Amino acid sequence: AELTVHVFPGADGHFTLYEDDGETVGYERGAYAETPVTQTWRGDSL
Repeated sequence: AELTVHVFPGADGHFTLYEDDGETVGYERGAYAETPVTQTWRGDSL
């Protein structure tokens, strides 16, 4: 599936993207992924 992340300048930011199959309780057995996403603002660029 496609994922769009909107990033805006002006401040640092971070979040953890959580993904599972969305259909079963497999997440209870660890069937999921967590992906850390970080943006760092450096004056006039990300």
